[in-house]
Amino acid sequence: MSQIQPKKDSAVELELSQQLVSSPYLQEGKTVFMSLPQQSATQLRAQVVQVIAGQSLLIRPLAKADQLDVRVKFNSASTLHIRMAVANGVLCFDSNAQLLPQQAHWTIALQWPEQIRVEQSRNYPRVALQQAILLERTGDMRRRAMMLNLSEQGMQVEYHAPLGLIGEELKLLLVLPFETGSLTVEAKAIIRSKFSEISEDHVLHGLEFSHLSDAANKTIRRYMQERLSGQNDGSMPS
Repeated sequence: MSQIQPKKDSAVELELSQQLVSSPYLQEGKTVFMSLPQQSATQLRAQVVQVIAGQSLLIRPLAKADQLDVRVKFNSASTLHIRMAVANGVLCFDSNAQLLPQQAHWTIALQWPEQIRVEQSRNYPRVALQQAILLERTGDMRRRAMMLNLSEQGMQVEYHAPLGLIGEELKLLLVLPFETGSLTVEAKAIIRSKFSEISEDHVLHGLEFSHLSDAANKTIRRYMQERLSGQNDGSMPS
């Protein structure tokens, strides 16, 4: 299996998109974010429903049926910008787009991209890890949210409403699965970013760990090393 190899730059341009043909990234069921070129502030989540490697892929935007203005805006675009979280960062590409009105659900056909780049943080690679975590804000909030990915620096968390203001600190409790069993980690994290999709069904939060204890730091680092080692051996997570 060919792998996308990171370079020293923070953004890596890949000359041949054929490198993705045999990669595990663009697969049916995967989640991507689409936006209009030069308008990244307006993003919409979509699901990949069909992949013809090296030729095209079909995506199904996840938006409310009554959001006609959103549909018109994206349906009239000849090109869409696509972003997708991968182990080493975020995979990005622009693609020619075509609406498929004959489909029962809102579906857009994308031409296989000619150029692809991976925006990455070499120091803090991420791994996909979808599980519920417990979050607490001192005195007034205790919630269960969904963690989407994890790194030694922090995590991305999904919730149906904002968990707080940017810069606020949260306490969190998560369970990391190992082959020999699970370990519980208690930590503090600061809200560094928030992103609410057009559909307003949920909010994505970027959390950065703050003042990790030695035990928590060692547990998270060990988990990341095991997951990344498994990916390098070709056993990509589902």
